[in-house]
Amino acid sequence: NNLERTIENLSSILNESDSNIISKRFHSLIYPWLIDVSFNISNDIFSIIIELMNKYSEEFFLNCCIPWLNNNISTDNMNLFISNLFTQLTNLSDRCKLCTYLCQNSTCPFNDNELCIISKWFDSKEFYFSNDLLNILPEKIAISAKIYSDNLSFAKVLHKILIKCLENNHIITNEQRLIFKQAITINTTILSDILMDLLD
Repeated sequence: NNLERTIENLSSILNESDSNIISKRFHSLIYPWLIDVSFNISNDIFSIIIELMNKYSEEFFLNCCIPWLNNNISTDNMNLFISNLFTQLTNLSDRCKLCTYLCQNSTCPFNDNELCIISKWFDSKEFYFSNDLLNILPEKIAISAKIYSDNLSFAKVLHKILIKCLENNHIITNEQRLIFKQAITINTTILSDILMDLLD
């Protein structure tokens, strides 16, 4: 309902404590609203959305962020918007958690929007691996590598990931190393040799 789309209604969620109600409001109010306006919103609304996201990150990821990313609406506006949201997450553990969520479905490759977020996390000075992220990332990379074998931006993300994995020698298991190796073997971009050298 468009009449509900007011700053007051958004702000009122900040006083809510019931996770189910918060999730419902996110799903029915914020999620469709931003799609309808093509992610063009005023700074006031953006500020409240950031506040809501930081206060209820779990509900926000599951009901807004991940559905947006999975919706296959890849527009510059949306990418910029979600990219900005990501950098406004105050807890680093939330940034890592969002990336972990994006890797959870290992049967389906990253889309461009998700790659953009993953890349941002691996670029950040505060980057760290959670156990969860490290455990599921190689499989997700492997399934994505098949689709992105000739995609340079994917190769760049792969390069960042490998460097982070190898900075700490004992961080990846031999099995994971093998999974990465398979992903690199099918890479046909100009980075393929550099990627291979990293693992050898």
